[in-house]
Amino acid sequence: QKVLSYLGIFSERLGVFALFFLFSLFLYISSDNKLLANEEPITDKITFIAFDVNFQDDTDFSYSIDILNHIVKFKSLDSRGKIILQPYGNKSYPYIEIIKEEIDLQLSDFFKNIPEEPSNSLSNHYLVISEGFTKIAELKDTSKSNFYLISNLDLNDSEDSSEIKLKNLSDLYLSSKIKLNVMSLPSSNSSDRDLFMSFSQNTEGDFIDFDSLSIDSFVNFIK
Repeated sequence: QKVLSYLGIFSERLGVFALFFLFSLFLYISSDNKLLANEEPITDKITFIAFDVNFQDDTDFSYSIDILNHIVKFKSLDSRGKIILQPYGNKSYPYIEIIKEEIDLQLSDFFKNIPEEPSNSLSNHYLVISEGFTKIAELKDTSKSNFYLISNLDLNDSEDSSEIKLKNLSDLYLSSKIKLNVMSLPSSNSSDRDLFMSFSQNTEGDFIDFDSLSIDSFVNFIK
């Protein structure tokens, strides 16, 4: 009977200990899950998209919409990447950080509220490419990041947009292993296309010439 009594007490204590252990385990798992849920996703790459607001005509604008939509939706498939949309012209305007669940709404609002500049304004490409580099350089490893320029590539005559400075900037991208990708709109002229193609190739980036008379550009872009 004493043995049975001791066994009963031991069983009760074991049961209490087991319940306490399970309860503690539940609290630990629950707390750990909350911490994981509150942690921000790890970002190891940035896609910086510079959108030139001084497009030449409706054809350029139509191409810009398709190009931007394609880049954003494709890059958003990567959960570890951040997408920054930067409108620019004579100056840079507030950037938009793309939220995966709100892509359609964000892009719709963006196209409805594109900043307007005086007619015949030329955009400062050097400025926005510099800002893109500064943003991407916040990462410890910049080699997985990309810069996209969507523009008709008309050069600003100011000192900041000189060819020499742009070339030096492309060298900086190269040394940091950041690809400078150029999406050349239909209205761009051949000399500017050749110039920006050299900048892009210098960084091992892609240069896509969206010739309005050819579907090859779209095929290459999708690839």
